[in-house]
Amino acid sequence: MRRKLAGGEWDFEAGFNPWINPFGDSCDGSGLANGWSAFTTRDQFGSSCMNQTTWKGNVHSGESAQEITFAFVGNQAGVYKSAPTLPGHQYTVEAWMRREFSPAKVDVALGIDLTGGTNWEAETVQWFPWREDVDDQWARTEETVTATGQSMTVFIKGSHTFPEIGGALRLDSISITDHGTP
Repeated sequence: MRRKLAGGEWDFEAGFNPWINPFGDSCDGSGLANGWSAFTTRDQFGSSCMNQTTWKGNVHSGESAQEITFAFVGNQAGVYKSAPTLPGHQYTVEAWMRREFSPAKVDVALGIDLTGGTNWEAETVQWFPWREDVDDQWARTEETVTATGQSMTVFIKGSHTFPEIGGALRLDSISITDHGTP
């Protein structure tokens, strides 16, 4: 029994809504994909913005992708979404990102919370560094986990350690495959 969650909201193709920066920083034209939530921290220069991108070079599949900006801020930001699971089933989470070059590289990680929690800073989130660590091209990652409850939450986080130019992060083509029980 293989079931896959993909496309639609998982591929950032179900529309976008305006995103209000939690710190009140200006994010003109911002957009967060429907079905997703976002987080950002702030340094003395500001915080990240969430945007919809439709430029073909920044879209892995479909017509749009989620963008997170990091230019001239040193912070952490990301998006997350929960999915139903069956305890004991193995799930593979696959995701694609395109990171813009920055002198202070944006470190990208995939997080999975098997409790279904929505706090990206919780101890229940297991973080995995992105497997393909490259700039200015699409890079894939995947992790396989065994569900312990009725839902899990998928997080994707960028960490920009210094306020340098560049570093925008584009996310697309996220999927979850249920492999059943081992």
